[in-house]
Amino acid sequence: MVLSIIAVIGALEVNWIWLREIHVHLLIFLLNLSHIPVYSSGKFALAMTHVKIILTTPCTSVEAVLGALPLIWNKRWSFFETISKFAIFFLVFEFLNILRIFLGLVFFAKGTSWFYSHEIPSGLFYFLLLRWTLHTGNWVIRDPKKYRLLTIPE
Repeated sequence: MVLSIIAVIGALEVNWIWLREIHVHLLIFLLNLSHIPVYSSGKFALAMTHVKIILTTPCTSVEAVLGALPLIWNKRWSFFETISKFAIFFLVFEFLNILRIFLGLVFFAKGTSWFYSHEIPSGLFYFLLLRWTLHTGNWVIRDPKKYRLLTIPE
């Protein structure tokens, strides 16, 4: 758990310029394919008809993904297995994150308020990240009867 906290703090201290640029370019490409007028308005910004959207480091969700890595790490994995699983995890969730931002921008361009077009896809993304982390994580419950939410009489 401490490694997760360190990973999140460390991720937020880095600027992630290359990742933010990739996000901006992919979002402009996808939005233009969807016939939504958008253009680059700076290194990390998109401009739609009436608003400028700046992608910050939290927009990349890199802190959440890196914070989840220690929680899914398994000590029995070999070095190559660890690196490959972490890379797959990172790529899958960065792809889902770009999809999250894209859907939010599409909803926003169609007239949905920023709150709903940003928060609903974000909530689904973070729920998926949590489910994957809990499913693939190296979690051990030492006494399963103690942690049951529903006790079934025998």
